[in-house]
Amino acid sequence: MRLALIDGSGFLYRFYYAGSPLEREDGFPVGALRGLCYQINQMVKKAQAEGDPTHMAVVLDAPGPTFRHEIYPKYKAHRPPRPEDLTTQLGVAHEAVEAFGVTWIKQDGFEADDLIATYANKFHGAVTIISSDKDLMQLVSDRVSIYDPIADENERDIGIDQVIRTWGVKPSQMIDLQALAGDTSDNVPGAPRIGKKIAADLINRFGDLDNLLLSTHEITQKARRQSLEDNYDQVIMSRDLVTLRADLELPVPMDDLELKPIDETRLRTYLRKMEFNTLENEILEAA
Repeated sequence: MRLALIDGSGFLYRFYYAGSPLEREDGFPVGALRGLCYQINQMVKKAQAEGDPTHMAVVLDAPGPTFRHEIYPKYKAHRPPRPEDLTTQLGVAHEAVEAFGVTWIKQDGFEADDLIATYANKFHGAVTIISSDKDLMQLVSDRVSIYDPIADENERDIGIDQVIRTWGVKPSQMIDLQALAGDTSDNVPGAPRIGKKIAADLINRFGDLDNLLLSTHEITQKARRQSLEDNYDQVIMSRDLVTLRADLELPVPMDDLELKPIDETRLRTYLRKMEFNTLENEILEAA
């Protein structure tokens, strides 16, 4: 058995900012939704042809704050307001998922990444995460891999070796690396003047973040040592922010994720409603 977890919100954002604006005749924005439909179709076609994966879900962010905002109110606070036409598409993304007969998942108070972590942790079989999000690298293991369909062809399959080559640490050390280096995209502070390369060097030298913070007296570079000692609490908080929750109660039972045949009538109705005429021909006429 294999479970495919599609980072739906991540792809909606990516298709929105990378693509050209697209509207239905009535002015309803659909560009990001069209990209999501294309991506889901690619995964479903692969599953039908190969019998793998056997289970699939599209995971979406719920609107509103998460538990991370309680830890750090400035989490993601620097981001500009989300464009209204993107918010509109996020609000109806589940309709696109349902049209393909795929299960969708979201939960208030948690990000899609936390749900991906939870389902990957609790599934009894192999897991492929379809995403471009570096925050998910911490989940990679002998059983869990990442597939980035938008990356260069030789960089799409991400396993343990790929994480090590890219980041300089093992997947199990990615949390510690991000806690040290911070993340400007999410406004995770980390330790000032400790970038990703320095963070990787420190983690490899000391093994993990806890041992590093207990051993700062061994660091000869004054600026690094001072940054870690002066920002101890900030680094610990950053680790809490970047750690994905893998222990949530399942909002959708695992059995509901089993992939079902596409209902072509239902899918055609949706594609015509959204005026995805070219996509309808690509998906259904070629079937």
